[in-house]
Formats: sequence, structure tokens, C-alpha cells
Amino acid sequence: MPLDTSAFTKSVFFGAIGVLGLVILAQIPCIGWIFSLLSLLAYLAIGASYGSFTKQNGFKAEVVPTMVYGAIAAAVASIVPIVLTSLFGADSALGFLIGTPFAICFGAMGTGFLGGIGGAVYGALAE
Repeated sequence: MPLDTSAFTKSVFFGAIGVLGLVILAQIPCIGWIFSLLSLLAYLAIGASYGSFTKQNGFKAEVVPTMVYGAIAAAVASIVPIVLTSLFGADSALGFLIGTPFAICFGAMGTGFLGGIGGAVYGALAE
């Protein structure tokens, strides 16, 4: 199944906005850890949302393509929150310049893994 660009764009856009909101809410003292955990679950939802939007567009949500494209959508959606968190969390410009590429690399791998799980679960349940 080829990439459904409309579903991909929707899942990346809505996922990035949702995760960015959760990352901002995670800065609240005492209850921020709840929003941090919810942001991890949001990456599962981004992978599943790709399958949902694909099905809404009239395509079949198969397991492997939904898993792959859901993983890519979650990884792309994680870039903005990672960069903003690195920007405001860095102690110096050098720390930002060195730490951000590593954070994007490892963060995209982790969130892509979660998005792939969400996409695979949705694809399996949708069949």
C-alpha cells in the first residue's frame, strides 16, 4: 500500500500539536509527570491515527504499512517538541548545538518505535 499523504499529514500535524501541548503541561510542578506519561501514550495514538485517517480516506489499513508509516509519522511529529524542549532546557548555546541532534536522533527512534506499535495494533484490529 502506498503512502496516503493526506493521512500522514493529518497524523503528523495533530500529533505534533497534541504532544507539544502535553510537553508544555508537563512543566507544571507536582502534576507534570502525569502529562509526561500521557505524552508517551500520545505517540502510540499518532501511529494509530495514521491508520484511522487512512481508513477514512477509503484505503485498507493493513498491519505492516500502517506500522511503518505510523512509526515515521510519530518520529516526524516528535521533532518540534524535542527541539523546543532542548532549546529551553539547554544551559548554553553549545549545549543546545551539541545536545539537540542527539536528542532528535534518539528521540525519533523511541517515538518511532511507539508509533509503530500503535500503527500495528490499529492495523491488526482494523482487519
